[in-house]
Amino acid sequence: MPVTPLQINHTRIKTMENKTTKYCIHCGQQIPISANFCTFCGNRVSESMVPGSTVSGSMVSGNTESGSPVPGNTVPCSVEHASANPTLNNDLPVYPQNKKTSVKWLPAVIIAFVSISAILAGSSVISTGAGIGFFGVLIFGCVPPIALLIYIYRLDRIEKEPKTLLLLLFVFGALAIVPPIIFGDVFNLIVDILDINRDSLLYIFIENFFAVALLEELSKYLVVKKLTWKHPSFNYRFDGVVYGATAALGFAMLENIFYVSDDGIGSAIARAGTSIPGHCMFGIYIGYYYGQAKSLELRGMYDKSRKMRLRGLCTAILMHGLYDFVCSIESGLMVLMLLVLIVVYNVFAFINVHKYANEDKML
Repeated sequence: MPVTPLQINHTRIKTMENKTTKYCIHCGQQIPISANFCTFCGNRVSESMVPGSTVSGSMVSGNTESGSPVPGNTVPCSVEHASANPTLNNDLPVYPQNKKTSVKWLPAVIIAFVSISAILAGSSVISTGAGIGFFGVLIFGCVPPIALLIYIYRLDRIEKEPKTLLLLLFVFGALAIVPPIIFGDVFNLIVDILDINRDSLLYIFIENFFAVALLEELSKYLVVKKLTWKHPSFNYRFDGVVYGATAALGFAMLENIFYVSDDGIGSAIARAGTSIPGHCMFGIYIGYYYGQAKSLELRGMYDKSRKMRLRGLCTAILMHGLYDFVCSIESGLMVLMLLVLIVVYNVFAFINVHKYANEDKML
């Protein structure tokens, strides 16, 4: 039977389509050949189907409406097969898998580091010797937060965030220290007027949870929300973690410079293992729920999105407030509790940030 021009044109269209699309093995939908994640189900497409291929012998329909199979021969489409078959390498990009990170050694390292930091911070010779010079202040004040920022940035393996956006987050995160300082002075003025006993547990609780933790975390959160919520680069869940940690580390760096310039190298070493990872950790938890909230809003769940953002902010405030509250009570038991708290915080933050990176999905 002779082939009609209409059939020839249809064949050409299908051929062009096959060169630019592939099929998700999770839902069977047709997606662009360059997509890292399925735009329908959100799953990773590192093992996605090229037209006319199968995984483990199962067929994926090329036409989801009619259910007809994809034209062409059916061949296994695994990474190994793609490597052995040059014709498939052009159609099937192989994406690197996220590496699992072992944390067996982490608790011992953190315990040792925190112990050394506590000893050095408690030494009157070191902690009171602030004469380390201008460049010493910059080095000891800036290196720890910048090192943590690079570490978080490297965890974002799927799609790196624009450096200009991260720089803005870092700078305005540092400037976010101004509102807490202003409101903190107002709080102290009110305390003096009311003649409140500063040694009471109630005052210590209110100061650390509300005058410090609430104001600082809210200030950092507002910077992240203003700069990133509607930014086009905010298209993966882990992006929220990167944004939250970046703003928090900008805040931590400027705060650290103030402390180091006043208290010297002992304060720098102590804060490198306590306060700076703490700020980063609070930013990570804000960012995790922030990314979840963005995903919910894109699906029309606006009320749930607001609750998710509030959940992240409250988590950071409670963790921050508890840390500062324990720090403010002078007793041997509280010092021990503080060391335990720092170890627990850092271990869980390390585990969770790698978990969030490995489970990253498109919004």
